[in-house]
This record gives sequence, C-alpha cells and structure tokens, in this order.
Amino acid sequence: MKKRTEILIEAESFKQYGGWILESQFVDEMGSAYLLAHGIGEPVEDAVTVVDIPATGEYRLWARTKDWVPDAHPGTFQILADGKPVDKIFGASGKGWSWELAEHVILPAGKVKISLHDLTGFEGRCDAIYITNTTIVPIDQPDPAGRRWRERLLQIPEEPEKMDEYDVIVVGGGIPGCCAAYTAAASGCRVALLHEMAYLGGNASAEVGLTPEGRTGGLVDRLSERLEDGDIAAARILNETENCDVFLLEHVYNTHLNNGKIVSVDSVNVKTNRKHRFCGKTFIDCSGRAILGVLSGAATLEGQESNSDFNESLAPQKADDMHHGDTVLFRTEMQKEPVEFPDVPWAVKVAKDYSDLSGQIGRVTCLCGRGPYENLPGPYVGPVKLRPLRRPDGGWDHAMNLPKSHFWEYGQWLDPYMCKEEIRDHLFCAIIGTYVNVRKKNPEKYSCLKLVHLGNVLATGAFRNYLGDYILTENDIREHTEFPDAVVENAGAFCLHYPGNKKYDFRLGNWKWVERDFKPYMVPFRCLYVADIENLLCAGKHISATHIASSTVKLIGNGGHHGVVTGIAASLCVKYGISPRELGQKHFAELKAAIEPFGEGDKNSK
Repeated sequence: MKKRTEILIEAESFKQYGGWILESQFVDEMGSAYLLAHGIGEPVEDAVTVVDIPATGEYRLWARTKDWVPDAHPGTFQILADGKPVDKIFGASGKGWSWELAEHVILPAGKVKISLHDLTGFEGRCDAIYITNTTIVPIDQPDPAGRRWRERLLQIPEEPEKMDEYDVIVVGGGIPGCCAAYTAAASGCRVALLHEMAYLGGNASAEVGLTPEGRTGGLVDRLSERLEDGDIAAARILNETENCDVFLLEHVYNTHLNNGKIVSVDSVNVKTNRKHRFCGKTFIDCSGRAILGVLSGAATLEGQESNSDFNESLAPQKADDMHHGDTVLFRTEMQKEPVEFPDVPWAVKVAKDYSDLSGQIGRVTCLCGRGPYENLPGPYVGPVKLRPLRRPDGGWDHAMNLPKSHFWEYGQWLDPYMCKEEIRDHLFCAIIGTYVNVRKKNPEKYSCLKLVHLGNVLATGAFRNYLGDYILTENDIREHTEFPDAVVENAGAFCLHYPGNKKYDFRLGNWKWVERDFKPYMVPFRCLYVADIENLLCAGKHISATHIASSTVKLIGNGGHHGVVTGIAASLCVKYGISPRELGQKHFAELKAAIEPFGEGDKNSK
C-alpha cells in the first residue's frame, strides 16, 4: 500500500522569485499573498524552489491561480519539474481564483526543482501548488476551513506565536505610521510597527512613489526623503531608532478586546504564513483603511454625507456610498529603436479608443529630496487640448485637461476591502490599452515608445473614517475654527474625485480642487482617537472627519503630522496609564509641549 503524500508549496515561500514579484495587498479578499509575473508584456525569469518527493511515482499537481481576463487568458504560465513542463497551461481556466489540476505527473524521489515559467509577461499569478498521490481536492475558499487545511499541511500552529509585549503598537507603515512609531519610540516607549507591504511609506513608498503634500517639513521630510534607490529614508531611520521594532510583510487580521480596550492584534507574515500575536498597551491605526476599527467593531463614517448632515456646501444633496477610488501609476519613455509589443485586444476592450497617456509618474530612482514626480504630461493622439487656466480663487478652468495622475482612477462604487484586485486589474487593462492606442494611432511618432513602468501596488484613496469625539467638517476648515484642543496644523485644498466619465470608466468624471483662502487649518486632538475603543488613536486619511474634510486631511504630509501627535500622545497614555480621551482632558498642555520639538522646520505645500 502506497504511503499518502500531500505537499503544499506556498508560492510566496519559493527560494528564488526570479522575475516574479511578491503580491501582498489582497490577502483579505483572496486569502494569501501570491507571486505575480509583472513583465509588462515581456515574460519574466522563472521563480524556483526545491521540494522533497518521498517516492518515485505518478502524482496529481494542483496550482491555485486566476485567469484575470477570463475571455482572453493573458496571464498564462507553466510549472516545470526539473526543467520539464507538466502537461498543463495554467491561468487559462476562465475562472477567478481556483485550483487547476494537472494529472499523471511523474516525479522522481528526492529533491525536485519546481519552477514557475511565465509565458506572457501579462500578470500571470500563482498562489500555491499542491502535489498529492490521493484524490483529495484542495479547499479553495479563503475561509477558516481553507486556512486550517493549509496550516495542517504547512505544520503551522493554530494559535499565533506570542511576540514580545510592547507599550505602543502601530499598524500601517505609511508616512503617518512611520512618524507615529518614531515619536513614540523617541518618547521612551517600546514600539512595534506592523506593515503588510515590503517597503515603508504607503503611497509615498518605492512601490507607489507619490510625493507628500499638505503640511510637510520636520520629521515628515526626514522620513520621506527619496534615496538614490527609489526607497525613502524611513526604514533606515526607524531601524536605527532605539526601542522601535519594524515588522514588514505582517498582515493584521484579528484583534482581541477586553472591557473596551484592544489588548492584542493577530497578524500573519505573508511570506512565511506564520501567525503572530502582538500585545500592547496603546494602539495607533495608521492603516489608511481603519482596519483596527473594522476588526474591533468601532463606529465609522463611510461614503458621502449629505450637505444637510453637516451643512457642508461641497457635499451632495443626498448621502451615498461613493468614495475615492484607487490609482495605478505608470511611466513611458522613448527608446532609440522601435519597440515590439504584443496585440492586447483584451486591454483595448477596456481602454476603448482612449489615447492620452498624460498623468505619468517621473523616474524616482537617483532622485533625492522632494518632487514633484507625479502629474507629468505624456504622449497623446487627438485634438489639441485647451490649455488649463488658473483662476484667482486657485481653481482651474478646463481642469480635466490637466495631466493629473489620479485622473486614472477606478473603484469608487466597489467594496474597498474585497475588490482591490479587481480595481487594480481594471486599471492595468486601461493603461496598457491606452498605450497600444497611442502607438497604433501615430506609429510614425510613437513606434519607439515603451511602457517602462506600470505600478502593481495601488495608490489608495480615502474611503472610511473613524468616529472620534469630534468630527472635522468643511466649515471648520473654511472658517478656521478655534479648537480648545487644537493640536496639529494641516494644509492643502479640498481635493474631491468624482467618477462618471461617460465613456471611459477608468477616468474621473469630475475633479474639484478648492483651495479656500490658501491658509492652514487646525485639527483638534478629539479627531485623532476613536470614540468607542478606549486605547486606540488614529492618524492619516481615516481620522474623524467628513468625506469633504477628509479630502484635504488625506494628504500624505498632513497624515504624517497626525502621526507625530499620536505617537507622543500614545507615550503619555502609557506614562499615566490613561486613555487618549483622558489625556486630552487632563494633560493636554503636556502633550502640546512635547509635540513642539518635532515640528521644527515645518512648511506648507500645496
């Protein structure tokens, strides 16, 4: 009787990724990180690992993958065993995430090299490989049963490993989270910063590349300085900061509460699939998506409030569920010789006849200091555009003709937690299709044009806000409301994105950029903690504010200064053993005094 064999290989655990990249931003919706063949039309180098096969014989080999354009199958790949392809082309099933089967695979005993061999360079993806000599069908859904099945095969304990205890735990390593972690550690606390991506910075990271706007200067500028390799200085600075532990690729999926307080969070390392539990005294949510509140059942604000809810002039007559969408950043460059590119009818189907590549991002490598690196013009074919004109009030005539990167935006009506991959893939098609349109419509001018960068990590917009003890509104910002607990200065225009382009669903229908009186405004401390979670502070685009107010609060530099405040506030909460609410009531003067050294050199940025 043959011995039962079940071998699960998580793609993210491959020894060598080759040209494939680790994709970790969709764990909530599809259950895992995965490897992505992101070659922009050029097949990438094989990803390789080694597996021990117990006995020579015939096996069934399953791969969990996704046919991301089901009627065209652009992302196909092969699996090689010791260099020989199994008899199956993966990624052409016509289905979403699912297990695809190759039967009658003969494998030798001992160490066998398993390779992912990309065939197209167009976003082939592999989550895991399951090798068995049984008729067991792998569990497909990213639910508890599926997780337990994987954990059994990977020999991962059901209970998370308990990590060291911390005074302050910061979730989210964008600029707000980096600022919060730094100031909390600099104030004497032991800090853990948990971030689910490979690079710190969020929308300012090497993976996205936006330049902080809003209120900048001081610590925000130090942490977001662009280094020669395209990364920002945050990782180097935080790794050199005493009492600050940075955990990259840690996806937070659960919280534990006791008497209205968070006592710990559970995370999974998206590369090793090992689960960890972090216990802390005070927590700061800098995720940008209010994830600790979602997991803990905190009250939040979603969508657009009506203008009667808070008497806001920019709000719609009727409340709805619309939110800001997401953006994929890209860059084209002219080459010396004509560039070959495959036919992509599946991408042109989304782009239609759109042929304007304006709104590009600049080359972020070998650039230090501040930008701008985005909002750059690009090749286009079509009628001469009207030149945008600046009005005295700071707005623009013909605003939609500006080369804005965020005009490539999608997903305003989709679930921002469970539809991110769909949003990103739709933008992939739109940009690739537009690139092809430009080349085909004017081949004499653009035959040497190459799409040299297509970001796989989304630049995310604002879509959910915490409910604090105060909700910041449009009128507070316009009228410069004087708050008794004013604690941080923000700057910037109301920047409102609206879908509704009648022909191209990946382009904004309208954009409102309202600069008011150009002056900064104050944010009260009551907006920087959560009303119904006793020990939870928040920083960034999800602080307690209306949709209209958050359209300026969301700017990266503004969020960084929220982070400065919340890191210091967390340290004082630990010092006195009190909640943020009590801190604001009893020790506000001490909080204000502690913030001042971190604000030196501040300046405004539009």
